[in-house]
Amino acid sequence: MSVSLDPNSLLIGFAAAALIALILLLWLLPRARRRAVEAIEPQRRELQAALAATEKAAEAQRERAEDAVREQAVLHSRVATLDEQNGQLRADLSRTRSDADGLQRQLTDATVRSEERLRAADEKLAALQRLQEQLKPEFENLANRLLEEKAKNLKQQSFEQLGGLLNPLRERIEGFQKQVAESYGNERLQQHSLKEEIKQLRELNIRLSDEADSLAKALRGQQKIQGDWGEMVLERVLEASGLTPGRDFETQQSLRDEDGALWRPDVVVHLPEGRDLVIDAKVSLTAYIRAANATDD
Repeated sequence: MSVSLDPNSLLIGFAAAALIALILLLWLLPRARRRAVEAIEPQRRELQAALAATEKAAEAQRERAEDAVREQAVLHSRVATLDEQNGQLRADLSRTRSDADGLQRQLTDATVRSEERLRAADEKLAALQRLQEQLKPEFENLANRLLEEKAKNLKQQSFEQLGGLLNPLRERIEGFQKQVAESYGNERLQQHSLKEEIKQLRELNIRLSDEADSLAKALRGQQKIQGDWGEMVLERVLEASGLTPGRDFETQQSLRDEDGALWRPDVVVHLPEGRDLVIDAKVSLTAYIRAANATDD
C-alpha cells in the first residue's frame, strides 16, 4: 500500500523537528558555555593580572616619562640661563680685559711721565745747585757790598743825626769859651754864672749821651729793614736761577699749621711732586757790625 505525503504535513514535520532540535540546542548550549567559561577562567584571571601589572607598569613608565619631560624642561631652562650668564660673563670679561688694557696703558704713560718729571726735577735741582754754587761767591760779594753800603749809610745817618745834636752843643761850648775869655778878668763876678753854665753843660752832655745811645740802639734794632734787604737778595738769586715769582716761588705767603698757628715764611719754593721748600732770609746787621769791629780774625 502506498502512502502519499502532503506538503503541509511535511512542512509541519520539518518545523516540529527543527523546534525539537532548537530546544535541545538551547538546553545543551548553556552547559557547554559554562564548561567553556570555567575552562578559560584561570586564563582570564591570569590575563587580568597581567593586564593590571602591565597597566601599573605603563602608569609608572608614564609618570617616569612625565618626570623626565619636566626634568628636561628644567634642564633646558637652566641651560638657557647658563648660556645667558655665560654670555654676560664673556661680555664682562671682554670689558674687564679692555679696561685692564686701558689701565695698563695709562699706568705705563703715567710711569713714563713720572720718570720724565723726576728726571726733569733732578736736572732742574742739579742745575739749581750748580747755579747756587756758581752764584755763592757773587752772592757773598754782593752781600758784603750791600752790608758795607748799608753800614756806610747808617754811619753817615748816625753822623748826620749826631752832628745835628752836637752842633748846638759845640756852638754853646764855643760861646761859653768866648764868654769865659771875655769874663776872665772879672772871674769872681761871673763865678755864679759860670757854675750855672757848667751845670747846664753837664746836663746837656748827659742828655746827648742818652740820645746817642738810643739812636744807636734804634739803628741796630731795625729788623724790618734788615729782613727786607735779605728778602730782596734772596729773590734776586731765585730769579737768576730761572725761577718765576708767583709760579715757581711765593714771597710772604700766609700759612697755617695743624695747630692753627699763623706762619709767614719769607719764600716758599715749589718743587715737583707737590713738594715745597721753605726759606727764611735773615741778615743781622748787629752781628755784621760786631764782626766788622772785631780786632781778631
